[in-house]
Amino acid sequence: MTFFQENLLLVWSDILGTGLEGDIALLYLPGAMFIAVHLLTIGLHGMDGREIRAAWTETAAKIAPAVIALLLAVATVQVMIQSGEATGTDSMLIVLSEATANFAGGVYPAFTALIGALGAFLAGSNTVSDILFGTF
Repeated sequence: MTFFQENLLLVWSDILGTGLEGDIALLYLPGAMFIAVHLLTIGLHGMDGREIRAAWTETAAKIAPAVIALLLAVATVQVMIQSGEATGTDSMLIVLSEATANFAGGVYPAFTALIGALGAFLAGSNTVSDILFGTF
């Protein structure tokens, strides 16, 4: 893992020996703003250690189920996106998208909206549906 200070970018190369790489732009993440507001709030409200610990405990308990679900969903989508890299072929999502386009023909734009709605209904989340079916 390499950290580039000039643009706050974390880069991973050759992840688990697969030849794949990934990066995270720290200031691009919305979480950076939440952390800044959190630190500002501590000072504005004059919170002590006990109050900070209570706030973090309550926050962790409330977001843990959503974080677990999103991590698993994003991991599944990344496997599907990267699936073609090892064999030099198209990814699972590209194959599904092309098959759907070939099947739907001229009504493909309307068909993709239905797939997005069905994905949101099944996943219970527009975010997960958008991540999964974004290639459509």
